[in-house]
Amino acid sequence: MIIQALQHGARLQHEELHLHELGIATLTSCFVNANRDPKSPGAKPSDFYYFQTRSDEERIAISTIACDTFFSLVKEGKMPGWAVPVLPIDKLEAGRKRGEIGKPRAWIGEGVILIAPQFNGCMVTAALAVTESVEGAIALRDVDSETTFTVVVPPNHEHCWMLDAEFLVQE
Repeated sequence: MIIQALQHGARLQHEELHLHELGIATLTSCFVNANRDPKSPGAKPSDFYYFQTRSDEERIAISTIACDTFFSLVKEGKMPGWAVPVLPIDKLEAGRKRGEIGKPRAWIGEGVILIAPQFNGCMVTAALAVTESVEGAIALRDVDSETTFTVVVPPNHEHCWMLDAEFLVQE
């Protein structure tokens, strides 16, 4: 129920931002058309939309493994509460196939979660990473095996999520 509320809130916020941009996009297209070469094609307001709802092909693709892994963690109560409002729940739901779950499922630390991390030498790539104003060497715990890893997180100044983020793993 909380996830559905977050999805609905994100959709409403996106629609509100799109309504605010309509006037600016129209004025911008008028300005571009007034100053363009007559031989070039005219601009449309939709050329300047940033918050317009996109078709499924244009949406950011989050791997189905990361989506299914996220929902398995939520179902078992292993997803930290601070991470849920930061994540793009609508995109995670859209990519959900109820199939394969990543192994390991997640590494969680204070303010950081790597979902479905995969080793690549001394680097780890997470299909989805969520960070909270943390940087430097961070201790992360595997939610299933309780193994601890130290990952180097680059500087960041706000809550965010990233696709295919790479982090250095320290021994």
